[in-house]
Amino acid sequence: MGYRLKKLPSKKSDPQWKVQYVSYKKSDIENFDQTNPRKTWDVGKDRWKPLGFYKYMTFEEAKVRAKQLNAQKQHKAQEERIQQKHFYQRIEIMQGIEQSQDGKLLKK
Repeated sequence: MGYRLKKLPSKKSDPQWKVQYVSYKKSDIENFDQTNPRKTWDVGKDRWKPLGFYKYMTFEEAKVRAKQLNAQKQHKAQEERIQQKHFYQRIEIMQGIEQSQDGKLLKK
């Protein structure tokens, strides 16, 4: 999933929102109770600045920043999938060359 914002209208001081990280990956939730694994974490204010969030931002500005971060994360994951696909294709080609007879590549 990624980052999301939650409005806190009853909070008196600024900002009246908080940043949360949502994940359903097994690697993120495996350290928690298996019957009810945790999927949402509050991002501490000490982590806001490196992520590009500031307490003087409006809710809408912070929401746009969360969308940017999620898009970057999605793009990075897509690039990794493409690289992995090319890696496996190269392995298949190399295995095909090893299995070929007289140096000719066998067609499947």
